[in-house]
Amino acid sequence: MLRKLIVLAVFLVVATSAFAFDDPVRVTWHYYPTTPEPRKGAVLKEMTDGQKDLVKALLRSGTSRQGYEAALSVMALEAILRDIENSEWARQYRDPYRYFVCVFGKPGLAGKWGWRIEGHHLSVNYVVEDGGVTAATPLVFGANPVEVPSGPHKGLRILPREEDLARTLYTSLDRAARRKATLADRAPFDVFTEVKPQPRRLPEEGLAFAGMNDRQKGLLREILRVYAGKHPKEVADRLLREIADAGIDRVRFGWAGPAEPGEPHYYRLQGPTFVVEYCNSQNRANHSHSLWRSYTGDFGIPMKAEP
Repeated sequence: MLRKLIVLAVFLVVATSAFAFDDPVRVTWHYYPTTPEPRKGAVLKEMTDGQKDLVKALLRSGTSRQGYEAALSVMALEAILRDIENSEWARQYRDPYRYFVCVFGKPGLAGKWGWRIEGHHLSVNYVVEDGGVTAATPLVFGANPVEVPSGPHKGLRILPREEDLARTLYTSLDRAARRKATLADRAPFDVFTEVKPQPRRLPEEGLAFAGMNDRQKGLLREILRVYAGKHPKEVADRLLREIADAGIDRVRFGWAGPAEPGEPHYYRLQGPTFVVEYCNSQNRANHSHSLWRSYTGDFGIPMKAEP
């Protein structure tokens, strides 16, 4: 897999612009449709069909089958959103080909290099060192709309399990456990970890894994598998192993907002090595952001210890 990834990256370096590994562009990222500074790299809409195929192949190398299909669905949803909004702004910025690819450093089996594919509601980031993947976060998937309200795609949901499994877990809790899991009565506008090179460390709040029954523990594990499982198996296994090594009992689940479907809501899972956030509160609770961030360090950069 790695050799194929290198070949793809080399072709992309030749066909597009590349960056030094330590270029600040590598850690300048965002999942909004427009960004404070224009996104760098090569954009799909200006590529030949052959170059687009290379980008898709690179994306496929960094995702599982489910992750790849979800990523393509995130991109395709832009055309549906453009038709729903039907505005000049939407016609300019809601574009399934307005996604950018960057390669950082020199691809090879020795040394350190990385790549990113990013646009609205999608950010896939990798660091490879001496032939091994050393970082695969931040990872972002979003959906707007979460459920297509009308038209030929009415009812389409591209990220259903991220929402449904967490709601099932929250509503399965008894009164005392739900009180511990409830972070706030109202959902926030967006996630808390921020679009910075390293995630904001969030308070250790919510219900601990150790305080759940067997069914609830199974649901929490399944949510983790859904998020980690967007990566290839070897990367997903490593992420889940890090959680286990740090202590699964230390993982906490928190929820904000009503439990009823269609209402603004937010949840997170966090432990010593990671934090997962999901927020669906914008556009009348039909616009979601979901992220996996590393507390050992996004982009392969070790986080500073807490004071």
